[in-house]
Amino acid sequence: MRLPTTSEIQNGLARDEILPDYFIRKIPISNEAELTVFLVSRHKIEYKKMRINNDFFSKLALVRANSALPTLTDAQFTQTNQALFDLYRILIEPFKDKIEGKDIVVIPDEELAYLSFDMLLSDYNPASEMYFSNLNYLIKQDYRFRYALSAYTLHDRFPERAYSAYVYAFAPQYSEKNGSGITKLDLKNLPNQTDEVRAVLRHFAGEAFYAKHATIRNFKSVLQRGGIIFYTGHALAGIYNFENSQLTLVSEIDSADIDFFNFDAIRNLDIRSPFVILSACQTGDGKLLSGEGIMNLTAAFYQASVPATMHTLWTVDAETSLQFMDEFTKLLAEGQTKSEALRLAKLHYINTCTEEQHANPYFWAGYITTSDNSPVIQKSSEPTVWILVAVVALLTALFAILKFRK
Repeated sequence: MRLPTTSEIQNGLARDEILPDYFIRKIPISNEAELTVFLVSRHKIEYKKMRINNDFFSKLALVRANSALPTLTDAQFTQTNQALFDLYRILIEPFKDKIEGKDIVVIPDEELAYLSFDMLLSDYNPASEMYFSNLNYLIKQDYRFRYALSAYTLHDRFPERAYSAYVYAFAPQYSEKNGSGITKLDLKNLPNQTDEVRAVLRHFAGEAFYAKHATIRNFKSVLQRGGIIFYTGHALAGIYNFENSQLTLVSEIDSADIDFFNFDAIRNLDIRSPFVILSACQTGDGKLLSGEGIMNLTAAFYQASVPATMHTLWTVDAETSLQFMDEFTKLLAEGQTKSEALRLAKLHYINTCTEEQHANPYFWAGYITTSDNSPVIQKSSEPTVWILVAVVALLTALFAILKFRK
């Protein structure tokens, strides 16, 4: 496959898009590194270099660890928010005037791939009380983030796969014990799976595969049909070996066994879906390979020719996930782009959650969309057709009048 040129990448950006490409070069035998940020827009490329040290990576690690906690102590609240503000000052503030108000396509490098930029703070007062709802997260401001594995993944490889108004939804359930030796204690049936699928199918036409029907065979059978793939269930992150990143499905309809649909099995397919939604825990987690990024399920689906995915950076709350998928897919069905649908779904959740603790980024910030950002619903050309028909009718009438006068 031919890689797109820099000019092709620039031409592929919309006028209101800007691409910050972060590159980290760790300096051997040193506690320092060099961070280079390339800012790519349709008509310009510029860059900035800065030195960072172990404190930068410690803050990233702290945010990653505490983001996965549904509740924080006072000390964790203060430390996390101070780190989010400090990271903002390095990653965003130097370019604020260039990126604010634009659609921002983040290309993360190294540990930055574990960070949700939506939750960065533009200011923070350590003396403030422990109220998540009062914090100035970037998602509440004029910042619109989405992500890509690399600049090359933004190039439109499969334009014919961009749209679909049909969803294939999978919600496997897990037996007491299966042939792999995994018990119900290890893989419990998840609450709200059925409700989540029903919520999605309120907004899209589609087909649901519940419980014993969520088999590997049925999953593979729909991958060539061009529909959106929606998965809600358990996923395993291959943190030490990326090939162990996998979805858990049922082996056969009449079997009590589960089966693993792993990284290799996925990436060796040619999947004709415009969008894969992975509503499961840690589907964006995996093994970090220097220079390659995180090898996770999103990377596997991209290698299988899927132009866009939605994944999660940490474990997800079942009730939140139900609310999110309902609002997110409603907005998708209305014609919003993937990233805008997700941004609006996050804001809707933040603004409507009834408990202060649920404004914690743990509940909303971990959902990420990657690569192609097209709406999944193709805008109808019907109005244009009717305008043309009206113009032709008018011209015909004028011609008839002029001919009659002669």
